[in-house]
Amino acid sequence: MPGAKITVFEMGEIGGRLATVEVDGRRYESGGSIIHGANRYMVEYLDICGLKRKETPPDEPFTLHKDGEVVFQEWGYPMVDKVRMIWRYGVTSLFKLDNFVTNLLSNFGTIYSKLNEGLGFSSVADLLDAMSPVSRKGERSGEMMDLTRVSLKDKLASLGLPSLLIDELVTVATRVNYGQMPGGLHAFVGAV
Repeated sequence: MPGAKITVFEMGEIGGRLATVEVDGRRYESGGSIIHGANRYMVEYLDICGLKRKETPPDEPFTLHKDGEVVFQEWGYPMVDKVRMIWRYGVTSLFKLDNFVTNLLSNFGTIYSKLNEGLGFSSVADLLDAMSPVSRKGERSGEMMDLTRVSLKDKLASLGLPSLLIDELVTVATRVNYGQMPGGLHAFVGAV
């Protein structure tokens, strides 16, 4: 728009999820990398635009680096690698993390039927409340809004996840997908 005045509010560097990092003198794109399949409207929008989804590549061995050192490296043998990951992070912790994300995505997905029925929301808080689980008494928990008030790191710690798992696996996911650390990202966004 000619003559439009735009103000950008950003706590850190401007760009949000779009970011480039430098590792050993090479620059890598590290943001804006994922459109989650659970985001139905975005997936439909890709179709409207005639854009094709890139198929997720088959699992390839990966390496986790921390402070310039390799802390975990898959060997390319899926069963052995899973056992090693369980050994490092603990089977209970990995199940807790998976359960947290799975439940959040399930709750997130409930909004589509409400929107398709024509239900509208006057605020983000109302939208998040509509996604929150309902008790047996029919009361909304407010869980989704609560997740915007706590960092992902703090939420996962409150679930009993060890700092090793948060500092390594979760940090990789949030840095790659959002360009942020788990302590600086609220739990709702970090888990989606």
